[in-house]
Amino acid sequence: CDDVEATVYPGAPTICGDLLVNDCGGSDTGCELTGGGLVTAYDQASWFGITASDNVGVSGAGVGDIDADGNDDILFGANTYDPTGMVTNAGRAWLYAGGALSGETELAQSAAGYATFSGSSTTNADYLGFQVASAGSFVGAATADVVIGAPNMKVGSFSVAGETYVFSDPAGATSKTGASLIVQGRAGSDNVGYDVSGGWDVNDDGQDDVVVGAYGYDTASSSSVYDGMAGVFFGGTTGTQLLTAASAAFTGTAAGSEPA
Repeated sequence: CDDVEATVYPGAPTICGDLLVNDCGGSDTGCELTGGGLVTAYDQASWFGITASDNVGVSGAGVGDIDADGNDDILFGANTYDPTGMVTNAGRAWLYAGGALSGETELAQSAAGYATFSGSSTTNADYLGFQVASAGSFVGAATADVVIGAPNMKVGSFSVAGETYVFSDPAGATSKTGASLIVQGRAGSDNVGYDVSGGWDVNDDGQDDVVVGAYGYDTASSSSVYDGMAGVFFGGTTGTQLLTAASAAFTGTAAGSEPA
């Protein structure tokens, strides 16, 4: 085998046409992967949008066993999907229960998984679903929670301030009104929810925590310098919170710096 190539190790999936014996099996045949991802013949289930610009799959994550049926579940977003009655690019995210998933599913307006989350604005492109992730057991020890970013959400009079939502027991949820925690930007162009992550207990208190990224955060609130900020919210935090209320935060330190 090859200790230099990261795609070469015993039992690795064989990548078509890379001229490497990825699985150390003696030949570059029986390929399971291609440069563009999984070959269609190996897909168990797939979903597709209804327009050319829906961006289905712009984000996706395995999120644990939300419905407690013994199978892990999947969450994915389409940040430029247009839910009925909402503004263009409001965005949507779908949670599908694991288990008997098969075939192709067109994500029509009526398509509903275990839960379906939609952007809620009629005037602003929310981009809900731009990022999604597992939040682990954020609200309580027995829960399996999810976190969803909407980085273009308008907050009050601030355009593109952004919001992030943590949902606990999200069965039937359709919008942010069912969120246990809402994190908001505090100025225009903060882009709260540009990145989200969770599922780790960083302060060792028995509850998992979430990290919320704000690409456009400006420490001077001028909406002109992108310092960037990543805020850590400890498990159990609920209600509507500004990003600046994070339990811990990391920011860029100088004008013109790379966003945090």
